[in-house]
Amino acid sequence: MDVTIVVTQRERFGMSEQSFEDLLENTANHLPIIYVDSGSPKSVQDYLRNLSKEGQIEWCRVDRFITPNEARALGLFRVETKYAVFIDNDVVFQKGWLERMVDCAERRNAAAVIPLTCEGWPPHTTIHQAGGQSLACDSDSGERPPELIEAMF
Repeated sequence: MDVTIVVTQRERFGMSEQSFEDLLENTANHLPIIYVDSGSPKSVQDYLRNLSKEGQIEWCRVDRFITPNEARALGLFRVETKYAVFIDNDVVFQKGWLERMVDCAERRNAAAVIPLTCEGWPPHTTIHQAGGQSLACDSDSGERPPELIEAMF
């Protein structure tokens, strides 16, 4: 797959290690992973530093807390693949998650794909978000182009 995974951190760090281990367990091997680490505690920094030394991630460290969108922009700047997948540091994954997202993007020729997102514990029980629609508009005229970006699986 022509995919780079960009992991960004939200306002909590307690699930960073568990989420990353789950990512590795449920994702195809040898995909590039860029981990944008902003303001994490020393224990998370040490964990990420070791992953970087082992070659499992490209570690992008920022010493202050930055917004998720700033972190995504830093990660996206380093992506060299067709697809960039943005995930937070507290995600729990299922087998085949990435293959289904790439398949959806390919089948629909989508510019963006949003997965079913759940929240709470136990995982995969309470739906937080289930797809959506996004419209692209001409910045000068405000007119809607003929294509509608819509992806959901």
